[in-house]
Amino acid sequence: MRIVLNYSHPLTEKARAMLREMIEGEVEERLVPCQLNMEQPLRPQLDALVEQAGQFDLLIPPALSYAAAYVTARLSTSQSDA
Repeated sequence: MRIVLNYSHPLTEKARAMLREMIEGEVEERLVPCQLNMEQPLRPQLDALVEQAGQFDLLIPPALSYAAAYVTARLSTSQSDA
């Protein structure tokens, strides 16, 4: 079973079926609510999202482009063996 860490909208059944087909197995979707306050500094908010991640196999980043880039970069680094 592969764990999908999802910071965006919940997967539709069609998307779930496509993922199952791609990975040839089952998926467990872990939704992480991503509500950013644009009147507050973003970095602490994004760091808090990263801290909630835990272990995962696949990532669906936040919909907001720079939040997606930041979260993806931080999680890629934390999952790396480098």
